[in-house]
Amino acid sequence: MQSTQLNQYEVRMKVEKDFLRYFISGERSFDAAYALWERIYADCHETGIYKIHATVLLSGCIEKMQIPILINKLVALNNHTPITCAWIDYNSSSYVDNLIGEKLPRPELMNIRIFNNEEEASEWLHNQNI
Repeated sequence: MQSTQLNQYEVRMKVEKDFLRYFISGERSFDAAYALWERIYADCHETGIYKIHATVLLSGCIEKMQIPILINKLVALNNHTPITCAWIDYNSSSYVDNLIGEKLPRPELMNIRIFNNEEEASEWLHNQNI
């Protein structure tokens, strides 16, 4: 398992079968969220695996007005790469923020779902084809 410090986040990643498994903790911020997705996309390109299972234990929230800005930046960062991601967030405040982000328009190739339950996320990810 690879472990790195990324801005305010600690990120651990390992390859499991046909997906990348992330455990992320720290203090949530706009810049840290963007840097995290830069790391995720780099890992996807390096491994050739584009299914993500991320368990997120972050404190704090991103301002509601920044959520659409962040999503637009993440769409641009994606650069037309098909990705499927089950994002499990156990912080009730940021979970709601992530649900808002999930509802914003983005390309279909960015198949990202927000969960607060590992079992549901795993089942959903298992049933996704990339």
